[in-house]
This record gives sequence, structure tokens and C-alpha cells, in this order.
Amino acid sequence: MKMNNIVACVPVSNIEEAVAWYQAAFELGAPHSMPMEGIVEFNLGRFWLQLFESPETAGAEGITLVLGVDDARAEQQRLADLGFSVTEIETIDEVVDVFNLIDPDGNAYSIVLEAAAD
Repeated sequence: MKMNNIVACVPVSNIEEAVAWYQAAFELGAPHSMPMEGIVEFNLGRFWLQLFESPETAGAEGITLVLGVDDARAEQQRLADLGFSVTEIETIDEVVDVFNLIDPDGNAYSIVLEAAAD
């Protein structure tokens, strides 16, 4: 199977509030697509982020996205300075720096930097 892209579908309780939060947290521009009411999509290259309004499933356990970045410490500080809910940086086996970013619905994102990526 040749995959052309990956779409992460994230349930949120309020689409307008979620769009503003995700734009600020991930430094996104305007959505690329609004295919129907209650769905907003951001095209990030081979990766798409789709937010869909679903108050009954927003923040449900089981949704985990891991995002690789160039500098986890700088991103953690930037997000904390902007008032976002972030955990402390944890270094795992001196190989991975990781922290979690929690959206207003309780969806968690692990932000990581692997030492090998330096």
C-alpha cells in the first residue's frame, strides 16, 4: 500500500473555539478546507489535521498524537508562555525529550525531540 497522506481526525466540543486554539498552539494559518458544517481541515503537507465537532467524544481516552519537533524545550516554553496547558519536559533514557500539550477538550499531544534528530 502506498499512502499519500495521513489525516489525524480530532473530536472537539466547539469547532470555532478549537480552530482558534489550534491556530495559536500550532502556529497554523487559515483552514484549507471546511467540507461540511462542523468540520475544519488544515493541510500540513503530507499530514492533514481535521477537527470535527463531536461534544460526546471530545477528549475521549485513546486519542494520542506524537509530534516530532526540532527543539522540544523551546516549544514547551513558547506554549507555556502563551498560557497553554503543558507538562514538564521528561527526558527518557537520555534519548527523547517529551512533554504533553493538552487541548481544552482534554485531547493530549506528546511533543518530542529524539536526540538522534539533532
